[in-house]
Amino acid sequence: GANFRLQNTKYNFQIGGNMQVADQKSRSIRASTAKDSTYKQQFVNFSPTANFTYNFSRSKTLRFNYNGRTNQPSITQLQDVIMPDETNSLLFYSGNPDLKQEFSHNVRLNYNTFNAATFRYLSVNMNFSSTQNKIINNIQFNNDGTQIYKPINADGVYNASSFITLGMPLRGKLKGSSLNFDNRIAYNHDASYLNSKANFTDILLISQSAGVNFDIKQKL
Repeated sequence: GANFRLQNTKYNFQIGGNMQVADQKSRSIRASTAKDSTYKQQFVNFSPTANFTYNFSRSKTLRFNYNGRTNQPSITQLQDVIMPDETNSLLFYSGNPDLKQEFSHNVRLNYNTFNAATFRYLSVNMNFSSTQNKIINNIQFNNDGTQIYKPINADGVYNASSFITLGMPLRGKLKGSSLNFDNRIAYNHDASYLNSKANFTDILLISQSAGVNFDIKQKL
């Protein structure tokens, strides 16, 4: 791995990554068919990273972060073998030797500002992540009532979220107290497969909260 970083009074950034090669080998011995099989897989894991920070002032900062990550399938997921579930006679699991490794992109943006004179503050956090070749199960329903779970790769899976906090100080006799507002938004776009047909699920969550902090000196 290697990283390059530049430090400045107003800003700094870092860019780099690391790479790893992984080899996997699986040998299946099948007594029922007397037909053995050997599977070999090689994966190159690359993890890039990038960070950027800009300081508008001592109390106002903007940060950006990105990282990529790979996730390789397990030996069990790669084996071309159908295995029954010992607790359910109608349920079977099958491997997939054609599986590709997942690659996830993760982005985060953060902005913070704080006024030391008025105690007014604002914090904004935004996150986004997406996964290429995400490993999910394709559920195959057969006419005899059995189900076969087989891992496959799927694209178009992502999620995004934001979290905003605003603090507003009170004045007059309530000086030292503050009003606080929190807003959360989350959106998830996920995939599933039934009988080799894609199904996408969208979930949107929004929440808003408000609170007050009282600081009544010498009384409460």
